[in-house]
Amino acid sequence: MFTRMSRWIAYPLGWLLLMVTPMLIDGVRGSAGPVSSVNQFTIRSFDAQYEARRSGPGLAIDVTERITADFPRRNTNRGIERRLDARYGDTDIRLSGFRITDPTGKRIPFTRRTESDGDIVLRIGSASSYVFGRVDYVISYTIGHAMVQAGDRQEIYLDVNGTGWQQPFDRVRATLRVAPALAGHLLGEQACYRGPAGSTTRCAIARDGSAFTTEAVTLAPRENMTIAVGFAPGTVADAVRGPMRSLGWWGAAGMPAAAAVLLALALIVRRQRLRGLLLRDDVPIRYAPPDVQPILAADFLGLPERGAAAQLTQLVLDGHATLTSEAAAIGTAPRPRGRLSRGDRDAVRADLRVQLIDRDGIDRSVAAICRSLFGDGRSIPLGGILGSDIAEASRQRQRLLLNSGLR
Repeated sequence: MFTRMSRWIAYPLGWLLLMVTPMLIDGVRGSAGPVSSVNQFTIRSFDAQYEARRSGPGLAIDVTERITADFPRRNTNRGIERRLDARYGDTDIRLSGFRITDPTGKRIPFTRRTESDGDIVLRIGSASSYVFGRVDYVISYTIGHAMVQAGDRQEIYLDVNGTGWQQPFDRVRATLRVAPALAGHLLGEQACYRGPAGSTTRCAIARDGSAFTTEAVTLAPRENMTIAVGFAPGTVADAVRGPMRSLGWWGAAGMPAAAAVLLALALIVRRQRLRGLLLRDDVPIRYAPPDVQPILAADFLGLPERGAAAQLTQLVLDGHATLTSEAAAIGTAPRPRGRLSRGDRDAVRADLRVQLIDRDGIDRSVAAICRSLFGDGRSIPLGGILGSDIAEASRQRQRLLLNSGLR
């Protein structure tokens, strides 16, 4: 298809398709609800406690998450999986010290694995027993590299429950407590967001001294609550360099929209250009380089269907052939130019005759092709060239292209 279409139109169209397709696939995946019975449970509450403190030249946060899950089916679930982002941008945030218990402090078995994207997944529960009804899990760990350099300031930036869950949340609550040694560096700027990745929907966040509390209710699967608290520049010497800000869903959607606009502009410009050529009273004659015959150059330019007409024009201009018409003269006054209908094109083709008058002067590389298409010296109707002659000329052209290195 692209060989028949102007490349400056085909490339934007291909770019548009390449951008839209993965977005549609990602949208379908992201909107898909739980399909397996093991995923059909609810997180009744997710309560996260964060204790921020200095750790050497940086900042560490001790995390305690209490998760209450409600399993409605017997003999279906053995526990939960907690997926944790182990990197911020390209930087390892040093997750460590994992410990999982019930509310009484009794240890709950778990396994840990690292995904291909670097995320850490904790598979929590016994492989030999099922859970049913409401079950509480208390997860403890430490973020060893937690302060982020955000432009000219620093901040604590936390995805509380994360977007890896396939279950809905009735309530998500978070409390961040800042150690006294850090409290004097607080800027008094804090924010809370809720929703899918990239969401800008705000949620309320309250401050009480050096403690910050926020809550979100009724989060859908793969929705998250995020909190950010600002600190003065240089609060810690070792901060995580923040990644480039995401454009979000609307920004990503804007890129294929921009591609669509560019494609539309390209089509409009092309249409106006062709219209302008049709309305011109003069027709510029452009010569191909002397060492490349038009029938070969057309293929090289991705327009093989125009090669025969270009070669015939060159033969006439060089005096090797004549092109005459048997139709009655219609005068020489200028006539409005426009596209011919198919019937008009057939009529013009039937009236035109071509004759090779200087066969010896034709370039040897295309002489056989010209004889196959335009005869051996007799005047022949342009519309009467046999299909077998066209096929033979096409085979000769293919061989010539291979021998010339143009294909």
